[in-house]
Amino acid sequence: MKYYAVTGRIPGDDEDTTLLLGQCASRGVARIKFQDELVRDQRLTPTEVDHLMQEHDCICFINAVLSSDTPISEE
Repeated sequence: MKYYAVTGRIPGDDEDTTLLLGQCASRGVARIKFQDELVRDQRLTPTEVDHLMQEHDCICFINAVLSSDTPISEE
């Protein structure tokens, strides 16, 4: 398992968000965890999530996925 940091945004937002996700089994798991966190943080309803999928074919845009064998910190 590696440590991950992911940067991206919900379509329509002007600014990216970077989240330190800790250990994940894979890059794909980190991407899903990031998406779930953004949906929760933005308090998106299931209807809003469905609309994003229909309009953008995704729930969030991901700009970068960083991985490390050691913990990633903000410092």
